[in-house]
Amino acid sequence: MIWALLAVVVVVYFWWNAGNKSSSKNDHLPTAVTNQKPKNTPIEHSMRFMDLRIQAIRKEKVAADNWARKWGESKLQEIDGLDGVEFEAYLQGLFTAMGYLVEMTPSTGDFGGDLILAKDGQRTVVQAKRWQGTVGSDAVQEALSGKAYYVCDHAWVVTNSIFSRKAKELAFSTGVRLVDRGALSKMIGKQQGEKNNGR
Repeated sequence: MIWALLAVVVVVYFWWNAGNKSSSKNDHLPTAVTNQKPKNTPIEHSMRFMDLRIQAIRKEKVAADNWARKWGESKLQEIDGLDGVEFEAYLQGLFTAMGYLVEMTPSTGDFGGDLILAKDGQRTVVQAKRWQGTVGSDAVQEALSGKAYYVCDHAWVVTNSIFSRKAKELAFSTGVRLVDRGALSKMIGKQQGEKNNGR
């Protein structure tokens, strides 16, 4: 949206300048008259307003992202103390708050899926990894297995840790979404921010 607004401003700006350069109405006026600062035209006023609004939107987004990251990081310290089943329960609450219908799979023999999310007619299987070390490509393979078994449209692996290079490569080539510590932190913080703002 910001880019579309910016494109409109640029087009109007160049159109306006092209019209001013082609006209030489003030050539015959004395220097004292032509050196006066011209009044802002409606177009210039609108362009200035749009520019200020774009700057304000960018500042709001940066502030919201920073707050979400900070709050999410503090919450992740608590999550690091959870066991695997508690982590899955926490994710169930988080995704429910984000507007998903959430179904928990059996804690053993889950065929590669811990949670099934449903929203806007799309089903997503989530492989949850509450981990201390690096999460490898096995987690991506499990998520793919869960996607097929539970007949889902998407597969995610969500962790409080980080992913190995091999896991990232496999996820990229198979379309599995990886949610690492940083992305989870931002997700948690964003949800808390929306809760605080009464959304």
